[in-house]
Amino acid sequence: MSEGITELLNLSLDILTLLASILIFYFLIKKLNLYKKRSTFFNLLSNKTFKSRSIYEINKLPLIRIIFAIILLQESYQVYAYLIPSEIFGQQGLVLLVSFICSILLITGLLQQYVLLFLTFFMWHIGDSVLRTSTLGHDITAMLAIFLFLTHSGRIFSLDGLLIRYKPNLSKFLLYFSSGYNQTNLAISKFLALFSYSCLCYYSIIMHINDDAWLYGYAAPQLLSSTYLSQFPEFFQNLFINSEFSVVISKISMWVMMFWYPMILPFVIFGGIFKRFIVIWGFLFFCVSAFVLQLGYLAYYEFLFWIAIFWTISGISNDEKIMVAYDDRCNLCDKTIQVITFCDIFGRIELKPASENVTYLNGWNISLEEAMEDLYGIQEEKNKITYGYEFYFLLSKKIILFWPLAPIFFLGKLFNIGPSIYKFIAKRRRELFGECTLIRKKYINKTIVREDHVPSFNLSVMLSILILGSMFVLNVSLNKDQNNDGHISRLAHLYGISAIDVFNKTDLGMSEIWFTLEDEQGNIIPLFSESGERLEMHNSARVYFGHTLYMKRRFLEKESCMANTFEDWINYFIRIDLNLKNANSGQYLYVFKQFKQPNASNELLIDNIFQVQDRTLTCQKEINFMF
Repeated sequence: MSEGITELLNLSLDILTLLASILIFYFLIKKLNLYKKRSTFFNLLSNKTFKSRSIYEINKLPLIRIIFAIILLQESYQVYAYLIPSEIFGQQGLVLLVSFICSILLITGLLQQYVLLFLTFFMWHIGDSVLRTSTLGHDITAMLAIFLFLTHSGRIFSLDGLLIRYKPNLSKFLLYFSSGYNQTNLAISKFLALFSYSCLCYYSIIMHINDDAWLYGYAAPQLLSSTYLSQFPEFFQNLFINSEFSVVISKISMWVMMFWYPMILPFVIFGGIFKRFIVIWGFLFFCVSAFVLQLGYLAYYEFLFWIAIFWTISGISNDEKIMVAYDDRCNLCDKTIQVITFCDIFGRIELKPASENVTYLNGWNISLEEAMEDLYGIQEEKNKITYGYEFYFLLSKKIILFWPLAPIFFLGKLFNIGPSIYKFIAKRRRELFGECTLIRKKYINKTIVREDHVPSFNLSVMLSILILGSMFVLNVSLNKDQNNDGHISRLAHLYGISAIDVFNKTDLGMSEIWFTLEDEQGNIIPLFSESGERLEMHNSARVYFGHTLYMKRRFLEKESCMANTFEDWINYFIRIDLNLKNANSGQYLYVFKQFKQPNASNELLIDNIFQVQDRTLTCQKEINFMF
């Protein structure tokens, strides 16, 4: 308890220090009128490095916010699913309840700014400490949360936005310091997020620059073949055994990663092919992290982080608008257009009511009668006309909220079911749905454009992140404060900038030792398989990061039995298993088996030879557990 109070006091002191520095920067910026000035660097960021292809790009932020909140909700639920009753009604359950509430508030966009600050400065520090779920993923979420905070994403498609619409005076109270779209602020917010991520990556490369596993590249095949860290260890083991070339390719990917880490920020600023390399390699890296490796929710947060910074074209850019001609006297057509315009959050279509645009349509050889029969999509830049069922298929590819429907429209076209249904309804639409007696106003997505400067508060946060991040990197470069316990490191960590050292000798060695727990029927509880692969219990970050990962790190190169050292934790896993089975009270017998299998030889991997080592049973023990 005393350690928890001390941790809370230290965190409170760090937050107060951070706020004090931001306030000092804020008053200096106001005093010097810096918020009214546009520097050459700001112009570079907004007009080149992070140039928007659409004034509606800001509308992607609420989508990111909602997906972000859903992932947080799913992550919290996975932890909750493997809690025992005493934890559900204890501190852990309380923290998860708060996490659930925060996720729902983010989804609805209610009190978003306060929720983001609470998550960043409390939940991913004290909350993670209570749950034992501190991960690199939550450092990335902190960066993403600060980005969403600075860009005021909660003003759009949210309950906050509705409150401000009817009560404008609530804007400042809800911590929105800007009243609309701001290209410069968006660009600077992207830069700060990428700067924070780059600091984290810079620390990583400093840690690995003298690591033989990285320098010789054999960390890659060991990682991909690891039963603890890879989702397909047997596949990669067989691949590397039978193909030295595949070992070479995996090594090359590791060397490219070592180059990618320090070049993220400078290459993005350089732009062109350099920026494309960073973006594409990062996307591929996240794909491997999500679908090949087992890194919890880290990859999904990184995907969102990458989308927030670099997604500016597909589905967003309105350089090529679709002119939509429609029968403005038909109820069905009117309702269809209402739905289309509401979902067109990036302003990719422009309406052309047939009765008001006869001359325009004639210029495209479309008669009024034809326009009254079908919906027409005109792409002026491509000199292309689409109508009928093909028009709906086009919309499913061009409007992002319709993307989930694209496969359905494709199948409908492939089997000719869709066009047949469309023709049947189109010919009878007036009889089925009637005619419009009053033309209703269409929903048009609008973004308020204001003077293009950065709010003073945002500039203050920018200075704080740049200074703390730079000092963090300087400490790393000078080989100081690398244990993340120093005051500068703790302050930087509030922004998600932290000391990471992953896929090192310790991480790679964690697949060498594991254990299984068998019940009286010989069933292995879903923690580890006999070959050391992680099972369903590891969906919980509390089980994974808070328990088994710690146990494995403690027992590297040791010959003793985990069941003796971690007796309480072994009993904890048994209790989870019985709780999941809704078992009755009583005594249960479990058999603990501990295995060891060394990784493929480093020396042989240097010569591109992969060889699987023998597995041995190092400890076995019967456990009588009273439930």
